[in-house]
Parts: sequence; C-alpha cells; structure tokens
Amino acid sequence: MLRKEKIAKLKEEMKKRLEEKVRRNKQNKAKYTPPRYDKVYYEGVKWLEENG
Repeated sequence: MLRKEKIAKLKEEMKKRLEEKVRRNKQNKAKYTPPRYDKVYYEGVKWLEENG
C-alpha cells in the first residue's frame, strides 16, 4: 500500500468512528428539564434581595 492509500484509509476509518460517536451522543442526550421553583427557591430569592 502506498502512503496516500494508507492515509485515505485512515481518514475513512476516522470519519466512520466520528459518525458513530455523534449518532450515539444524539441517542443518549438527556432531555432538558426546567429547574423546579419551590418554596426553598423563593425563600432564597427573598433572602438575597433583603441582604443583597
């Protein structure tokens, strides 16, 4: 094999691996859940406003 052929083969293999990694990351991506605003949050905001 010539050097150029080896490099081309390596690039193709890297491209396949990257595509597989991107595909897996898209599948495993967690859904965004908005933060929970409860009593503790509002008490904390009130405390910050009073003491800030």
